[in-house]
Amino acid sequence: MPESFPRFLAEAETGIMEFNAYNRAWQLKAIMRHDIYRSFGGEIKNAAKTVKAKTLIVWAGQDLTANFEPVRILTGYLHADTLELPGDCGHLSFLCQSEILCDKVNTFMKLF
Repeated sequence: MPESFPRFLAEAETGIMEFNAYNRAWQLKAIMRHDIYRSFGGEIKNAAKTVKAKTLIVWAGQDLTANFEPVRILTGYLHADTLELPGDCGHLSFLCQSEILCDKVNTFMKLF
């Protein structure tokens, strides 16, 4: 609504003033360098053999920060329960879709 725009703008400005660009840059570097398969010669199948627990794997199809394709492959090797979060919230889908996420986690945990 147009009348709420000034408030939105003020909140956005406050958020930007609290934003630490160095922190965000290092977070992005960590995300880009993170590779759980590195110790297994880059082989998803070899990494999956080491997982013994029942697994729930969650990703957001619209996440442009993290590549979810290797995760989808891993789910097949683990026969894992999965949840692909819907919507356009990308990397923050866990916030936008928190009700769906909580329901899935609660259902998954009841299996134990």
